[in-house]
Amino acid sequence: MDIEKKDKSDLDEAIESRTGLTTEEALKQNKYCLKATRKVKQVDFDNNQVEIVIANKSVDRDSEVVLPMAFKKKIKTYLDNPVVLFGHNHWSPPVGKMVDYKITEDEFVAIDQFAVAEYDFAALLWRLYSGGYMKAASVGFMPTA
Repeated sequence: MDIEKKDKSDLDEAIESRTGLTTEEALKQNKYCLKATRKVKQVDFDNNQVEIVIANKSVDRDSEVVLPMAFKKKIKTYLDNPVVLFGHNHWSPPVGKMVDYKITEDEFVAIDQFAVAEYDFAALLWRLYSGGYMKAASVGFMPTA
């Protein structure tokens, strides 16, 4: 997996650009939260689907940048069983499946369909995403050399 570890100065710059504050000020005001900019782009109410950015070039909460194009190398393996998990929990049933995707230099966008008829928790998550209460997603990966 292509990961760029950001040093402190890049991290400070990212915090300042997002909050308008220095790192110290952001910490004091509880505004320090580096989350990659990932968002729901579109909701398909008829099919219980969301189009969502799941990776882009922004700094994540671990001070890393996961390049979207890195996923192209292994996407075929994932497509054999394209499950969507909640909170990276491999021990619970999937809450949905990825039905389509697009990977560009700038972002990895997925169309995920929630298993609303099969799993009550998936139906709850669908309502939260489609209602605008949940707006982000995260990809799971294991770095490779």
